[in-house]
Amino acid sequence: MEIQVKHLLNRAAFGTSPAYWKVQSGDLDQWVDRLFRDSAGHQPLEVISLEDLGLSDIRTMDKAAIKAKFKSMREKIKDLNLQWISAMHTGKTALREKMTLFWHDHFACRTLNPLFAQNLNNTLRAHALGNFGELLHAVSKEPAMLQFLNNQQNRKSSPNENFARELMELFTLGRGKYTESDIKEAARAFTGWGFNLQARYVFRQRVHDFGTKTFRGKSGKLRGEDIIDAILEDAQTAQFITAKVCDYFTGGNLPSAETMNELAGKFYQSQYDISTLLQDIFTSSWFYDPEVMGNKVKAPVDLIVGLMHQLDSTFQQPEAALFVQKALGQVLFFPPNVGGWPSGQAWIDSSSLTFRLSMAPLVLGGQENDFQVKKDPEEGNRNRRDLRFALAWDQLTARLGWTSNDIAALEEYLLPASTSKDNRQRIMKYAQQGKDDYEFFRHAVIGFASLPEYQMC
Repeated sequence: MEIQVKHLLNRAAFGTSPAYWKVQSGDLDQWVDRLFRDSAGHQPLEVISLEDLGLSDIRTMDKAAIKAKFKSMREKIKDLNLQWISAMHTGKTALREKMTLFWHDHFACRTLNPLFAQNLNNTLRAHALGNFGELLHAVSKEPAMLQFLNNQQNRKSSPNENFARELMELFTLGRGKYTESDIKEAARAFTGWGFNLQARYVFRQRVHDFGTKTFRGKSGKLRGEDIIDAILEDAQTAQFITAKVCDYFTGGNLPSAETMNELAGKFYQSQYDISTLLQDIFTSSWFYDPEVMGNKVKAPVDLIVGLMHQLDSTFQQPEAALFVQKALGQVLFFPPNVGGWPSGQAWIDSSSLTFRLSMAPLVLGGQENDFQVKKDPEEGNRNRRDLRFALAWDQLTARLGWTSNDIAALEEYLLPASTSKDNRQRIMKYAQQGKDDYEFFRHAVIGFASLPEYQMC
């Protein structure tokens, strides 16, 4: 496989897979088209319904029933997490899932209500490759976001500025690109935006400020929708989103300022078409420059799903995926704050690096895990010892078309770039300890996946 195609799959999807590896035809543009074509549709997550949630009668419950209800809600969020991991691993819509993961971090939100979390995630998924303006309007009315940023408490008698501030600082314009007056006037416009027990957005006229507001040079009886539209009219929003998307896909190695301005200008002129922006990135020569390829530290979810994807397998015990997320510091649906997760080198510290480098022996070699993670009352205890994959090595080697002792092909498949001669020799020596071809293959995979290079994409 061409190294540029492998780079594209590492960044725009979750790496190579046996199915992708067998497709040796097609130039780079055709692979880009394939990713978009495969992600044209989407399947929403479905682990809970309004009826399952049953919050309408919570006021009549005793303490024991309420405690049981909240325990059940935490379990549903766990189910939601595992269903999404499965969708990233098994689904064809890799690019859509990758962008859903990006927006999940961009619109970082925590909620203990699994229906709120599910609905927000499905909104992100539906708009992931569509129009950013439509996505922004939709996310702004999601109960999960309105709850997380306290807009349910935003009333004309006591405006709450949290949502208005984060809307501009983190979601659209960027820090320093707005004034305190903008925040105050926007907060007034968003008064009355809330949600009901049916997990739906509601506009509560009784607590909305219908007075005249002035926002970024426009005056009138502005409402929340008007504020969002005004923000989208500002080309700074296109600049901010373009920079964040490029940073995500390049690992921080952004192109020249001139190129960034061209990308942002085209994104703005397309009226915020996300697919246009992604096409421009993936088909640009600078995206495949040596300093861009293989330099990005894999985020924990990318590392987990990437290994599952490459080996076409999953954990024997599904909850093991939750433990690994916790151990590496990225639990889906639980970002650390409204700013989202860290990136790049921030993912690596002494503790997480030790666990990262030991993951392959744990999931492929059957070693016991004694790594302890902190217990989070909101998430439950994730400490599990058995992290093994359910993997049939004979079937995997057949799907890859692997031949005995072909360690070079395996290195090309697993790593973003070649490792050192010494590493290769050590892995070959370790692999040769296997009693048969499949043991050789398993040992070689463990060896390559235990290298620091495997932490990069």
